[in-house]
Amino acid sequence: MSMMIRFFFCWALSFCGIACGSEPLSVPARITDKTTQTITLMGIVTDNNGKPLHNVTIALGTSSTFTTLNGTFTLKAQNVKTNGFTLVCQKSGYFTVTKRLIPNSSFMTIVVALPVLEAADIIDYSRNDTVEINKCTLLFAPNSFVNGSSEYKANAQCAVHIIDGQNAGYTFTSDGNGISDDPQSSGFNRTAFSSLGHYRIAVSTMNGTPLSLRSNQTITMLTPVPSVLGSAPADCPLWFFDNESQSWKRKGNAVYDQSQNVYVSSLDRLGTWMLAFEDETGIINGEITCGNAPVKGIVVNAGINVAITDSMGKYSVPAAVGQHIVVVERVFNGGLTAPARTVTIAEKGNQQTMNLQLQRCGVTLNATIVDANDKPLNALTIVQSSDNSFMTTRAVINGKLFMTLPPSLACILTVQTPDGKSAIINTQAADAGSTLTLPKIKIQ
Repeated sequence: MSMMIRFFFCWALSFCGIACGSEPLSVPARITDKTTQTITLMGIVTDNNGKPLHNVTIALGTSSTFTTLNGTFTLKAQNVKTNGFTLVCQKSGYFTVTKRLIPNSSFMTIVVALPVLEAADIIDYSRNDTVEINKCTLLFAPNSFVNGSSEYKANAQCAVHIIDGQNAGYTFTSDGNGISDDPQSSGFNRTAFSSLGHYRIAVSTMNGTPLSLRSNQTITMLTPVPSVLGSAPADCPLWFFDNESQSWKRKGNAVYDQSQNVYVSSLDRLGTWMLAFEDETGIINGEITCGNAPVKGIVVNAGINVAITDSMGKYSVPAAVGQHIVVVERVFNGGLTAPARTVTIAEKGNQQTMNLQLQRCGVTLNATIVDANDKPLNALTIVQSSDNSFMTTRAVINGKLFMTLPPSLACILTVQTPDGKSAIINTQAADAGSTLTLPKIKIQ
């Protein structure tokens, strides 16, 4: 599974309280004690490889819209509950993705990746049937599905999207209550998981209509035990991802079958499942530099976990017991990268340091975005290199845009405002380590 897929999945879990896939934002206006709020949400939807998706349905309550040709959307919604709301992103041929957001600002941005229905097999409704996809085996009983409230008496199509199903314990952190992003709040309950894989399962009619599992019916799932896990525990906690609360719910245990070297799980619904141990983690930290200087704002991947370096170039992420690849990927860092390195967490609580040196320094870009009356704007910026080697997005909050661009490479910035106005700015190639400050950008 590619690092990019890992990044998008973790990014969505790590920051779903604010931006669900984009970097954490400072906010222009805090929510008051009102129970509902009008918000403007801007974003971009991509596939697993970062390619923008057109005509994705974006829905928030009774408000909905579609993504444009470049994958962007703007959605204004009234009467949004201040304690959290659910965004639904849907497109034929892709798994539907939901995001639980907290409207801690009247303006928010988001980046969403839709996993493609990348593998499918046909289930015979009338008999016991087996589906094998990417070494994951699903066993179905006859007459397992319903279409709405009616039993579905025809062959169905099954698709499975697997993240890291063959690797031992990548680590990520999730809010136990789904919507609280404030570590100081009494409701905050953040849990670290050492996961043996996510298994996203969808079943549909042959023309793509989603089906559900019949009441009191189950699916048996057999998942291989990763070789680097060593001696497999007799039981592994089984979890289901609840879309409404955007949190993991414990659903008993998967049982180890030594004869087949698999974990056997009983699934009572379709959706996203995970085999994972809690808190079997240590820490990977380090510093990102270029030359002898620390670099701020670099996205660092450690397995599925993601960190962003602070003003001193430092990062820190939880990591499961086992091996992890630490890398700076160019697609998320303005063309900058560092060679991948392997780190081993030997036991729970172990801390390892991995410092990385960028292969080349970037160009710091500063810009101010205003309207015709010089009033600072909130906006979404899409940045693409002139040679199409990378694309990324950044939020503009109160008119301020800050990011790192690749050196010696011209870029195109497209700034889009919530009211549909836009501006395209071409940046010149600049030397590594330099700062590029653009003239004030007015969007008429």
